[in-house]
Amino acid sequence: MCVDAGPYRVELVTEGTVVNVHITFDDQIKVDTLTMSATALVLIDGKPVPLKLAPLSLGIPSGDAGIKLTETVTGAVQITGGDGTMVQAKF
Repeated sequence: MCVDAGPYRVELVTEGTVVNVHITFDDQIKVDTLTMSATALVLIDGKPVPLKLAPLSLGIPSGDAGIKLTETVTGAVQITGGDGTMVQAKF
């Protein structure tokens, strides 16, 4: 599922225990995530689990939850740009 968060389109994708967050601008251009920080808060068995995300590749910060995730998760991603501007995407 893609959601809008400020100037970005954000998609949260789970692969096993890993959370990948795809961040693009509205025109599908990938965002340089090396200058950003991001944290995901996902609900696992009804409990919030914070995940510090690190750049995996251009436009994709990633983190490992350490537990198998379902394809669809509930939670939020907080993104802080290099200029200190924060946005949040809710899933």
